[in-house]
This record gives sequence, C-alpha cells and structure tokens, in this order.
Amino acid sequence: MNQARSWNQDLSFAGRRTTVEGVNLPAAKDQDRYGVATDCVVVTDGVTPLDPAGGPAVQRFAADVVATVLAGNDRELPGLLRAAVAQNPGGAPGAAPACTLGVARAVRAAAGTRIELASLADTAVYVRRRDGSLLTCLDDRVSGAEARTTGIFYRALLDGASPEQARRAVATGSGGRRAQRNTPGSYWVLADEPAAADEPVVVHVDPADVETMLVCSDGFSRAWELLGVLAGPEDALEAGRTLAEVTDQIRTAELWRSRSPWPLFGGPDDITALRLQF
Repeated sequence: MNQARSWNQDLSFAGRRTTVEGVNLPAAKDQDRYGVATDCVVVTDGVTPLDPAGGPAVQRFAADVVATVLAGNDRELPGLLRAAVAQNPGGAPGAAPACTLGVARAVRAAAGTRIELASLADTAVYVRRRDGSLLTCLDDRVSGAEARTTGIFYRALLDGASPEQARRAVATGSGGRRAQRNTPGSYWVLADEPAAADEPVVVHVDPADVETMLVCSDGFSRAWELLGVLAGPEDALEAGRTLAEVTDQIRTAELWRSRSPWPLFGGPDDITALRLQF
C-alpha cells in the first residue's frame, strides 16, 4: 500500500501570509493534477475516458487546465476556462478528455480584493471562517447523477445481473453518470464544450474572514462522504492530523470497503488535497 507524504509551502495569498499543506497520492489512473502559486491554488480530477487508451490525454488536459488557470489570475475565470477548453483535442461524442475543477484565487477589483472559490462537478472548496463557521463551494449537481446511477446499478442486480454486470450497465447505459454529464439539467465537467466554462459554482469571501481553506478532489472528500474516516469537512480543516495521515486512513478504508460482496464502490481513487492556513 502506498504511504502518503504531505508537503508545505509558504506563500502570499490575498495579501496575507499563508502556509499551504498539500498531498497527492495517485491510484491506478493517476488523473488528479494540482497547482500552487501566489494568490491561486487549483485542483483538477481527470474523468476516466470511455476508451482506456485515452488516459494520457486526460492527464494532459487536466494539467493544461491547471496551468491555464494559474497563469491567468488577472483574467475572469470563464475566459480562462474557455481558453483551456480550446486546448482539448476532442474526440467522439462524450469521449473527449475531461476533468473536474476546484479553484481558490484572490481577485482584485475596484471594491477591493476578494477570494473567489469555484467548483465544477465533485472537486470542492471548503472555508473555515474566523468566526468558526463553514463555507462550502461545491457543485452538487453531480449528486443527482450519482443517485440515478445507483438506481441503475441496483435495478440490474434485481434483474439477476452480477455486480460486475451491473457496473457495466452503469458505465454503458443511457442513464449512467457518464451519459448524463454536460447535458441540460445534469452536471458539467470541462471537456471540449465551451459552454462548460460558464458552469462552475462560484462563491466569494472576504480575505479577512478566512482562517483555513481546503481544495480537494473527491478522492479526498470520500473520507467523510463515503468512508467515515472523518465526520465532515470541518475535521479536514483542522490541523490536528496531517493530510498525509488522513490520506493513509482513506487508503485503508478503501481496502476494507472493496471487500464488500456488492460493491458499487469502484476501488481506490486518486487523492489530492491542498489546505491553506492563513
């Protein structure tokens, strides 16, 4: 089993001295990417392609999105994302390289500096304010797709399918999560459709109100959403455990969960998290 290692970096964020703690532990697909710079941190999570041979293209696109956002912190986010989408090599319908997005960045305007948080699909940003309250920036439209996908899985089991056959029904069926993405009324990821650039959930917060921020892929947030390693994002914002310690606990819990005889759970995922302490 891989043992995670976290790292620390000091930088300026929204005019405040900030320490970034990061962890990145790949699983088999290695499709998470991240970037850290003055006034901006980014996490992307590549979306597994229909064709497994397309994996390297997913990795490149997820990295291109990170680089584009980091390099353009003086530009509006939708324009940056359209520029990133323009680099996508495309492919058959639904098969282009794709990724989710989580961003925290300082943006300057006439009214002063604000921290802009953005989430697309299940890569999220969490903030603990100085008064102890939690601010969440999470595009939860993906949860509706997950619910419909779960229904497909269990209906297949009731019809006599094996767990593996039920998982294939989810992957290939017209109502599965993959088929629902980038469609009206469902959820969006960055791929080759320019319209996705306008789809992130965006929240703004006063830098003076921020104590700690967390940007993470769903491989990390499953610590509380799926595995019970943490009670919630509030625990992840606490400095009592390093991100590496939490990541190792996630891997252990994934191992036990994968032994279930009826696992909809797909096994270990890439884990990426950036925690900013102001």
